Amino acid sequence: MRRRRTCRSLGPAAVLVALVTATSLVHGDGGALVARGDLDNGEPAAVFVSPVPPRVGLVAIEAASASWRATPPRVVISRGDIVLSGVAAPSPIDPLAAFIEFDVPAEGTWRLVVESAAGRLEAEVPIAPEPPPWRARLPWMLAWVPAVAILWLRSNLVRTRTASSRPADRRRGAAPSRPAQS
Repeated sequence: MRRRRTCRSLGPAAVLVALVTATSLVHGDGGALVARGDLDNGEPAAVFVSPVPPRVGLVAIEAASASWRATPPRVVISRGDIVLSGVAAPSPIDPLAAFIEFDVPAEGTWRLVVESAAGRLEAEVPIAPEPPPWRARLPWMLAWVPAVAILWLRSNLVRTRTASSRPADRRRGAAPSRPAQS
């Protein structure tokens, strides 16, 4: 009886392991805090950047403050001659935040400025180089591992259940019963 309960609980565990492995690249965090302070009107404000660490390519910037929700801030990110700017839109997730994305073309230290009539925050943001292409494909290269493990567990469980369906005959030394042939 105990063995069957263990066998039944392995199925959901195997599915959970497969899902965790398959979703390893999902970034559900709010990003890294790069600037925090008070605006001119005394309200606290914070600026988050994601992914963590920020890399060449698409970088999301979220500015959180009640004042910035009412009047979205202008966001400027610059490095040398390269200047990217835009007005942040209200965040679809956080009611107190404004959100904008930039396609950052080069690595290095970038200067980030978030400003509106309510105040201004500045930060230095280090942008890391682009990850190698194989890292984007790594989860798919390893996806066969949990699939093989699940199939192996399933075949062993079926074999165990089949073998344990006739335990009385085997324990007493009797010959296994054979179905009648017609």
